[in-house]
Amino acid sequence: MESDYGVPLPRNLSIEFSQIIQQLSDSSGKEVTSPVIWETFQAEYLESRTEVARGLLNWGLGDSMSLQDVSRTTPSGEIEMLVQMVGKRIGTSLRIVTREQCHTVSQNKEANIVFLEMCVGEADHVFGVGMHEDPITASFNSVVSAIDRAARTQLLPSLKVSLDCDVSLSGQICTVTWA
Repeated sequence: MESDYGVPLPRNLSIEFSQIIQQLSDSSGKEVTSPVIWETFQAEYLESRTEVARGLLNWGLGDSMSLQDVSRTTPSGEIEMLVQMVGKRIGTSLRIVTREQCHTVSQNKEANIVFLEMCVGEADHVFGVGMHEDPITASFNSVVSAIDRAARTQLLPSLKVSLDCDVSLSGQICTVTWA
């Protein structure tokens, strides 16, 4: 990842991601090429922004501020407070275990990358990755990624997000109900 795409994965994330690539290789019976590894990384950590993750963040923030506003105004030291607030609102302990940031040039584009390891409940860990030109937005995106991955791997309580709401970055609030 680092030599081909300029993304130096932290050790624990590298271990987790190598297991994902191994499963992909085992299921296809083929060697996984560098472009496929990059596509898998993007799909797993950067592009999978489920309605659940966006809905949770909108719900956790209430109607006083949109996701777009928070991603532009939240200092990096307050990202932990955002994670704890969302956890409190959904009734699950969430806390940041590690947070690493680096600057990279990938495919002729400069970006900040934030790697986040989040603890869900007492012992389950999930990784999130945020990538953006702005380091605060990259941090915020890493939180969305971690919550998204926790929802997809069923580490968070079962949630239903109503389909008739706008969960875009427009500031609309999504109705979240427990399943």
